[in-house]
Amino acid sequence: MTLTKQRLCRGPLQPYLLTRTYATQNTLGGALAASRKQVTVANDDGRVRWAELTTREKAARTTQKTFYIGVVLTGLIMTGGVGYFLYTDVFASDSRTSIFNRAVNEVRESTPAQEILGPANKIRAYGEPTYNKWARARPIA
Repeated sequence: MTLTKQRLCRGPLQPYLLTRTYATQNTLGGALAASRKQVTVANDDGRVRWAELTTREKAARTTQKTFYIGVVLTGLIMTGGVGYFLYTDVFASDSRTSIFNRAVNEVRESTPAQEILGPANKIRAYGEPTYNKWARARPIA
């Protein structure tokens, strides 16, 4: 490349002047075509407007969005299920844990129980026997 061509190629047009264009099935080689990749379920990022999509691409985008909505709804339902289970099993006033804790507090406050078992701060309640090492190692209340 000569010095004059190097000077001409500098500037904002440099990438366009140095690229070669080839004729393809859809475009002529002389013009830079504004082509885009086909939108599929796997590569749709939402950049192409809905009006510019073909019927097949619209079906792909709809399938992708429907799947995403399904994933979000499944996550919300599962989160609600865990919250419901946690509330009914631990925090509700009629749960086994709450009943057990109330019973332990009544035993600790009872004077006859303190005479037999010792001071209230020394009374420990471990709940039902279990084979889980972690549950055996710590008191519930």
